[in-house]
Amino acid sequence: MENKLTKFDYKDFNLTKKQYAFCEEYLTNGFNQKNAAIKAGFKEKNACAMGAHLLADENVKSYLDYRLSIMTNKFNEVIACLTSIALGEDTDQIPLLEQGSQYLADKKIDSRDRVKAGSELIKYYQFKEKIKREDLEREDRKKNNNIILENLFRQLKNEEEATEEDMQLDMEEGDLNEDNTI
Repeated sequence: MENKLTKFDYKDFNLTKKQYAFCEEYLTNGFNQKNAAIKAGFKEKNACAMGAHLLADENVKSYLDYRLSIMTNKFNEVIACLTSIALGEDTDQIPLLEQGSQYLADKKIDSRDRVKAGSELIKYYQFKEKIKREDLEREDRKKNNNIILENLFRQLKNEEEATEEDMQLDMEEGDLNEDNTI
């Protein structure tokens, strides 16, 4: 079975043509929901909200998961192939002509191609590490922001309690009436 979807496969996921167009644009434009919505035919003024709405739709999510799994599998095949080439485990097949008959012979991948494959793998792993670092930094910022918010809420609560205590003291001393007027 071929992994590539045809233009009619979106119906299997109960998608409209616009939802399908959104999904395909979303996958090809770097996961930008606003631009994907605009290119799919939604109005520009509502594109961001429509993109968020579409990404929350179960059928759209299901289709995107399916397409991403296909893309991931293909990507993993490419990485495996590059690894095999870089390690010299793969061979090229070249046509040879011998005594009037043609056949394919295995030829080792030359060192220039092995170096190029290795270079591409290095770029991939550097990019992967960069993404991992950015994710960790994002998580650290979230944690720090949560700590800051917790401290602010605690401080506000303490100030509120102190204000209530001051008002209670003022009432006891007769400075305030029960309706908090002087």
